[in-house]
This record gives sequence, structure tokens and C-alpha cells, in this order.
Amino acid sequence: MHSLADALDRFNRKERYLLVRAMLAEGRLPPLCKPFCDQVAEKLGFPIPETAWWATDYHISWLAGALALFVKGEEAARIWPNPEVLAKVCYALDEKTDNRRLVERNSEDVDLVIATGCKLVFIEAKAYGFFSNSQLKHKLARLELLHNFYIGMKPPPEYAVDFHFLITSPKKPTSKLTTCWPRWACKGQDIPWIPLQLPTPRDQFYG
Repeated sequence: MHSLADALDRFNRKERYLLVRAMLAEGRLPPLCKPFCDQVAEKLGFPIPETAWWATDYHISWLAGALALFVKGEEAARIWPNPEVLAKVCYALDEKTDNRRLVERNSEDVDLVIATGCKLVFIEAKAYGFFSNSQLKHKLARLELLHNFYIGMKPPPEYAVDFHFLITSPKKPTSKLTTCWPRWACKGQDIPWIPLQLPTPRDQFYG
């Protein structure tokens, strides 16, 4: 039986990730820092251990494969889950429905993925720009397909993955952004946002 973290790790082929891991002692990524874990835990309502599995710039197509591997095993992961008919996703915003595929040719990704037990956390970051409804709607439409694909596999209780979504930026965005989040992402809360601490000019140049 694969853990969720093991399945995610199998699909992670980001060169930067592999290079950074090769640069570090024993090929291991550093643990998450406690202040960051505490921020995420406070917002989501469950503990995030510093030893939780994490990856940056993780492709959404890889997430589909990793979830298939986790729930169905090795054989199912060999069959890429991309329906012939374009699935339609529409929620909250009173705009036209997006037509998206679960697995697309682009490299659309999630800025940070954290896995602890069967909890899967997606975090999108904006350091110097700003979040917009259209951008979040586009990203969450694809993640909603991923969530629906996972539910469609009818996972048994021991493979029950709990999806979560956070955004992070130096300043809290306007509350109207909540209008474009599906229920599993919003979970009835205020904006699921955590502050992003930016380096000072001295930190950037001198470390």
C-alpha cells in the first residue's frame, strides 16, 4: 500500500526539485519550518508536522496520476484518466462555464503541495502581483475536476483524501474572491489566506 506522500513523490519529475534534492545532504529536502506549519494549521484546523511531504510547482496532471496510484494501485496508474468528453465546471461566479480537461497538455501547476496522512493541501502564492477572480476561477476549475475525478473513483475509507486550498500573499485580498471557490476549497470560512513574509532588500542581497 502506497501512502499519499509516496504516490505524489512517484510523479514528481520537476527538474528543479530533483536538482535541489541532489544538492542537499543525503538527497533530502529540508523540513517545513514550524512558524509556517503553525500558520497553515491555524487556518485549516488540523496540525501540519514539519516532516510533512511537500513539493513546489507540482503539475495538476501529476496530481491526477498520483491519486489514481494511491486509490487504485499500480495498474490503474498506467491508464491516464482523461475523459474523451470535456467535463464542464461551473460554480459561484455568474460567468460562462469553463470547458476543461482533467489532464491537459499545458504545465499548469500548484505553487505548493503539502501532504500529511490523507490530507492534501494546495497553496497558491502571489508575492508581488495580486489575485484576481478570473485567475483563481481558471485554476480552481481544474482542481475541481481533480476533486471530482477522485470522488468518482469511490475510494474506500482508508483512502479518503481530504482536499484543502489556501492562498498566500503579503496583503489579504478582497473578500469577493470567495465567490469563485468550490465548497471543498472554501469550507465555509473567511478567505483561506495566510500572510506571506517577503525578504527585505538586505536579506535578498546579503542573506
